[in-house]
Amino acid sequence: MNRSNARRTAYGGVLSALSLALLLLSGLFPFAEYSAAALSGIVLAALVIDFSRKTAWLAYGAVSLLGLLIVPNKESALLFLFLLGYYPIVKSNLEQLRRRPVEWACKLLLFNGAVAAAYWIMLRVLGMTYLLEDLPGPTPAAGLGILLIAANAVFVLYDLTLSRLIFLYCRQLRPRLQKLLG
Repeated sequence: MNRSNARRTAYGGVLSALSLALLLLSGLFPFAEYSAAALSGIVLAALVIDFSRKTAWLAYGAVSLLGLLIVPNKESALLFLFLLGYYPIVKSNLEQLRRRPVEWACKLLLFNGAVAAAYWIMLRVLGMTYLLEDLPGPTPAAGLGILLIAANAVFVLYDLTLSRLIFLYCRQLRPRLQKLLG
C-alpha cells in the first residue's frame, strides 16, 4: 500500500469513527436524533473535499451499517442512512446545476423523498408507531403535514449551514490540518 492510499485509509477511518461517535450521541441525549445524524453526516464532507466522493461513499456505507447495528436510537441511524449521511456527498453534485431554482427543487425533492421513505420504513416495516404519538395537530395526517413543513424549513437552514461549514473547513481548518500532517 503506497503512502497516498495509507493516508486515505487512515483519514477515512478516523472520520468514520468520529461520524459513528456523533451518531451514538443520539442514544445518550434524548431528542438528539436529527442533530446527531446531521452532525455525523457533516463529517463526511471532509472526505469529499480531501479525497473523493468514492472515499466518502465507502465511509458512509461503513457508518450506516455500523449505525444500524450498534446505535441504540434506530430513528437516528435510519435518518443518517436515508438522508443526512449521504446528503453532504451529493450536495456538490446538486450545486453544479446551472440554475438556482432547479438546484433547490432537486434538493427539496431529494429531501422529501428520503424523509417519506425513511418514515414509511420506520412506521410500516419496523413498527415504530410510537413516532406518531407526539405529532402536533388534530389528526396524525395534519400533524405529519405540519411536521413536514417545519422539516423543509430546517432542511434549508441545514443546507445553508453546511455550505458555510464547508467554506470554513476549506479556508481555515484544512490548511492547518495539511500543515500539521505534512
